[in-house]
Amino acid sequence: MDFETTINKTFSDIRNGADVSESLRAAQERLDQLLQRYRDLQ
Repeated sequence: MDFETTINKTFSDIRNGADVSESLRAAQERLDQLLQRYRDLQ
């Protein structure tokens, strides 16, 4: 999953009634993991 996919899924979840705080927290965690992978490649 990349940045755009993560953000799109998060917004979709929120539109469909998911808890906003939990959805954003999960997205932040996922994005942190993705960024760490990119950092590790350098």
